Amino acid sequence: PNRDRRSCRGKRDGRRSAHGAGSGPLRRGRDGLSELSTVFDKASKSAAAYRPDKRFEGVADSVAAAGRSAALASALGDNDSTVVSQHAAALGRLIPAVLDVRILPAGYHRIDATGQPPLSYACLDLIHRAETARLPPPVEVHLFGTKGQHMVVVRPVIGAHGIAGTVVVTMDVDLLKKWVQPLSGETNGYVELRQGAAETLVLAAVGNKALQGGGAPYTAAVPGTAWQ
Repeated sequence: PNRDRRSCRGKRDGRRSAHGAGSGPLRRGRDGLSELSTVFDKASKSAAAYRPDKRFEGVADSVAAAGRSAALASALGDNDSTVVSQHAAALGRLIPAVLDVRILPAGYHRIDATGQPPLSYACLDLIHRAETARLPPPVEVHLFGTKGQHMVVVRPVIGAHGIAGTVVVTMDVDLLKKWVQPLSGETNGYVELRQGAAETLVLAAVGNKALQGGGAPYTAAVPGTAWQ
């Protein structure tokens, strides 16, 4: 199937998903997103004092913790949509700039082009990887540059008998601009947050853009994400 991070097509799935929304503080985490400060520190000597706002740390850890709930795994096994919805709403209140929280049963494989944001083939790929791979899938941005653009974190729901489903959290891409904005006052150069190899997407940038093509750039991967 077409797994383009920018587009998705298909019929709306008839199976249920649970949604929740909100905002609130997060505890500090160590699952990729909290590594942004390390990468940016290396990008410029003058960025040594930079740290992302603590409210934005631990997003992936919070999603993973939700997936370790025995009660949620049991609710998915029992097809208890009320309890699943309660878990989705509770998690949504912890995530900054949250757009949607979907909690899906194991083996879910249908796109939802009408959802806000859509559930695309790219997201289905992350769901499959969350259910089958040893390591959690990276945090990614999907449908960048379109009305449905979003950042997505996917983690498995783990029950007593294995994978019971997945937690899919989507966030506003503008959150990335807030994460890199402090570098505008910490570096005399130019910094980009990118995703992709064959088709590179510039997700956010700060500094003097006139320096974009000058000299050999320093590049570093952002652990736990598809970004550099």
